[in-house]
Amino acid sequence: MVWLDCITGARPSELLGLRRKSIDFQHKCIWILEAVNNGRAHTPKYHRSNRPIPLTAEDMERLPGISASGRMRRLRIGLSR
Repeated sequence: MVWLDCITGARPSELLGLRRKSIDFQHKCIWILEAVNNGRAHTPKYHRSNRPIPLTAEDMERLPGISASGRMRRLRIGLSR
């Protein structure tokens, strides 16, 4: 999670909101579509926050492992998604 925070510049709440559908392998980017605050998912703070973040091919290779650990983290804080 720290690695993803460093390379994207996304807010921590936005990173917690990442789901599998947020990853666009074809265009090599992740989409910020949701954020998590106080254990609840919601749309990002501003309409401009709903954005793609381009990633390198090396970064994209690391994402499958991140998505599994992110799901476990969301389950621990009480989110079912």
